[in-house]
Amino acid sequence: MNLQPYKAKLGGKTFIFKIGNYKAFGGAETQSLILARHLKAEYDARIIFIADNDEGPVKDAYLKEGFEAYQLNYRLHGTKLQKLKDTFNCIKYLKSFKPDFLLPYTSDNCKKILNCWRYTGAKYAWWNMQDEGRFLYKTKHEERLLNSVTEIVSNSHVGSDYLKSHYQLNGKKIVKYNNPIALPNLSAIEPMWRKDLNIEPEAVVVSMLANLTKWKDHSTLVRAWSRVYNHFKSTDRPAYLLLAGALKDTTDTIKVLAFDLGIADSIKLLGSIKTTNSLILESDLIVHSSNKEGVPNVLCEAMALQKAVVATDIPGDREALTDTYQDYTLSKPNNPKDLADKIIYLLEHPQLKEEIGVYNFERVKAHYTTEHMISVFLDSFKNDSKAIN
Repeated sequence: MNLQPYKAKLGGKTFIFKIGNYKAFGGAETQSLILARHLKAEYDARIIFIADNDEGPVKDAYLKEGFEAYQLNYRLHGTKLQKLKDTFNCIKYLKSFKPDFLLPYTSDNCKKILNCWRYTGAKYAWWNMQDEGRFLYKTKHEERLLNSVTEIVSNSHVGSDYLKSHYQLNGKKIVKYNNPIALPNLSAIEPMWRKDLNIEPEAVVVSMLANLTKWKDHSTLVRAWSRVYNHFKSTDRPAYLLLAGALKDTTDTIKVLAFDLGIADSIKLLGSIKTTNSLILESDLIVHSSNKEGVPNVLCEAMALQKAVVATDIPGDREALTDTYQDYTLSKPNNPKDLADKIIYLLEHPQLKEEIGVYNFERVKAHYTTEHMISVFLDSFKNDSKAIN
């Protein structure tokens, strides 16, 4: 990539990234970190991160990179007076940094800092669509914010389509980009999970990496797992379902369901983990039972590790996995039997599973690169007349 055309326009500029919190790395935190590193390294940009809370491992990681990290609260569900006060304080706070670019990730963060954003002195602001339309309510206020920004960007077709279908965008185009996925060095990934969990060498291991929230539909997966577990139990082969992700609002429901189905001992709740690549690599299959997504990062991460994935047949998952192997990889929503059948079939047909894994790797390598995302964003920053004065 020839960086010279960008250096004259972006060198030394101040970029403010708005994320949700500093507690754990998700898709938005990971993507923003990749972009921030590039801006700092190549253009000597000042990088500022702002979140709703003030402490956590994400903040520690940002500070270690040499970025600034602060806290700013905005009460999205406050009274009109509270939101008016928060908007005034937000403008005043952001203005103190003399920003050139405002880059909020996800709809809720866009709504928190895009009110009257031009009063901050910034020359550019985007609306970054990270999902399928979650936390959007088709209001006139949201429409006004969407039309006020310099650019609208989306990491999925389903996110773009949602905005086009529900808002009058006054001729605004939506810039599409793909989640950036670094291709890992397989030889550098140290196995650890099977040993730490005392899992038998011959055991089947299936994993899902997602926070335990209502969006992810772990209940359907657990019901499916009852069928998978009993199938392999009949062949005297141990089987385990590993669930990695923050233990949030559906945790107790999942525990009770697993107990009632008599499969609690075969399901392990790992909580939030840092060694996701190790877990993916040591799993025989990755599943993703979510009903609401843009394009999930975890699908692409598993694909980059040459793993087959069985996911819910929703637009974001289909966009990542394509329809090439849809009969084996895309499961009907809220259908435990169909999900179980697909999991069992791939586990019982390892050659097909490996074939799908190779296909997934080639797809990520071709379409989900860091270079692609950065080039899309840099062109947007450079070419917009308001951002380069």
